[in-house]
Amino acid sequence: CVSALSKMNRPDDAFQMVHAIGQFYRTALSSGKNLISLRTEVENIESYIQIQKMRYRDKIIFQIEFDEAIMDVPIVKLTLQPIVENAIYHGVKNVPHQGKISVCGAGNGADVVIRISDNGAGMSAERAEEILSEEEKSREQSFGLYSIRQRLRLYFGEEAGISIQSKPGEGTEGIGTIPGQGKAGHNEISTDR
Repeated sequence: CVSALSKMNRPDDAFQMVHAIGQFYRTALSSGKNLISLRTEVENIESYIQIQKMRYRDKIIFQIEFDEAIMDVPIVKLTLQPIVENAIYHGVKNVPHQGKISVCGAGNGADVVIRISDNGAGMSAERAEEILSEEEKSREQSFGLYSIRQRLRLYFGEEAGISIQSKPGEGTEGIGTIPGQGKAGHNEISTDR
């Protein structure tokens, strides 16, 4: 994309994309930390979405909305980006209508709940269950989600993780839960890990 923008004599757009790529990788590396603040993770998603907007333009609309009260909660880095990527490539990329991807987060009592939804192709309930199963972890499409679920459980316990709600032709919603980190039960977990 950067090469194409340069050849089309659009240096400002090429600069913006290179800047977004730099920001994305800076957060992805995070000085070797495994846990980062949700604020930093959301900034990473914003950089990733900026790159995708340059590629897809009006084909996909993105919406991000997080409650300020949860923005300092720790999260395992690169939790949200693979889910957004799946929403693009397996959800809305090839549908005939304009795609919409929404990324929202809020406290729910002592928990933090993050929802990533799309209006794309969707899938059966059986397929959604298979994607998160251990048997499916070796497949490229599902390994990312299985890995995210396992990493969340490693840091936040068995109640943490991801679930998928979907119907063919009606889109998909991925729901991530971080227990005990909401306003009512926020525990200080060092993001230096």
